[in-house]
Amino acid sequence: LFQCIIGTTPVILVSSPCVLAGAFISGPEDARSNTAEASSEGSDTMWATMASSMLAASAACQLASGVIAMYYIQEVVYKYSDDLAKPRPEHEKIAQLTQQEAAYVEMYRNVTSWPRLSQKIRCLVLLTTCSMLASFFIFLFMDEACFRSFETNDSIGATKEHNGLDGNVLNIVKMPGWAAHALFFSACALHCMFLQTMARRAAARLRDEQEASDASAESVAALADAPGTSM
Repeated sequence: LFQCIIGTTPVILVSSPCVLAGAFISGPEDARSNTAEASSEGSDTMWATMASSMLAASAACQLASGVIAMYYIQEVVYKYSDDLAKPRPEHEKIAQLTQQEAAYVEMYRNVTSWPRLSQKIRCLVLLTTCSMLASFFIFLFMDEACFRSFETNDSIGATKEHNGLDGNVLNIVKMPGWAAHALFFSACALHCMFLQTMARRAAARLRDEQEASDASAESVAALADAPGTSM
């Protein structure tokens, strides 16, 4: 555990700019009085500038960390590719499990093949896909109609007239947003239904094939043991 903690310590360098950017976007809590209005505007400008700087630094750190990680991963693969490709004792259980699941994976691939799907299943897949794409389109291009404007430095307890949510976080979602959410979760439910149906169908067909194979092997063995039968 201690080694894991030490090994993940450099993540502070990547996450710190993100945390500072969020802190600067929120800004300090100040009293919005008439006498402090002028100084408040200048302070807001300062915090916005610092937040933009931290966001830029965060993007740079994320890009640099990704490039560095990719470089060292490729270097290790290039130098030790032969050693990494060798089978290891700890991989035997995984290899055995993969071999055991190979027949099921092949059967599942055959069952879910589009030409072999029934008309009802095809309609289910098309309905699921269209519902998912429609919800994504609504969330992406109609976000203002689905959600209320709420920023980091806004207060949940404030009224809607003051960019608040009347003390209820669910008020951030408008009626079109609820409809889009319903469309999305309906698509997820239909997708899960499809996966469960295909999994049961693949398992049933695989079981039938195994039973047929075992019955055929028993009949061949019985025929070979019969008197006067030579193989």
